[in-house]
Amino acid sequence: MNGDPLVSLGGAIVGVFGLPLWALSFLRKRRVSKFVEEFPSAIDVIVRGVREGLPVADCFRIVANEAPEPVRSEFRQIV
Repeated sequence: MNGDPLVSLGGAIVGVFGLPLWALSFLRKRRVSKFVEEFPSAIDVIVRGVREGLPVADCFRIVANEAPEPVRSEFRQIV
């Protein structure tokens, strides 16, 4: 270390606050990206179900039970 307490304090602040915020931001972007990738197929399931005469709530339940994450957990909250 260079012995400067201000530099050490600044590094500690960045380490304590900056790193967790960066990690949360990274995880959030990854989850949103997966959701956007899988959402069209969930909408397709809903549209097909409604065309076949199923109630929308049943279509939501199908998506909530069979879709991959994170779409599944979001539709479970809706149901």
